[in-house]
Amino acid sequence: MNKNEASIIINNYLEKSVLNPNNNGNVKFANKSNTKNVYWINIHLDQRLTHEYHIILNDKDKNEFTHLVIPPNELKASLFKTRYDKTNGLYKIDIELSYDSDNYLKDIKSGGTYYGFRKYVSKIYHY
Repeated sequence: MNKNEASIIINNYLEKSVLNPNNNGNVKFANKSNTKNVYWINIHLDQRLTHEYHIILNDKDKNEFTHLVIPPNELKASLFKTRYDKTNGLYKIDIELSYDSDNYLKDIKSGGTYYGFRKYVSKIYHY
């Protein structure tokens, strides 16, 4: 499963083209890490976050992915540890979403705020 395939599945389920998986679209995709119980996600703090934003968390061991829907203007720099990306001149947030049961879908990045993403779960898809 990849970002494009998952986006097509979600758009078909919603019966409209909501997710735009292009590089400058409104979707981030992450696979489970093989070395740590997290999903690694980097999100640029730009105009895309002023609209509905989507995160797809893929678990290839279970053949399923979780679709998160982030409302407009919900993710703000003050909620996360940010860093400057010299390649494009934008600030970004680096997120480590835990999939451990104790901290399920919380940002556990070192120095992070344990911001919870569980409230954004829209649907779990099986493939």
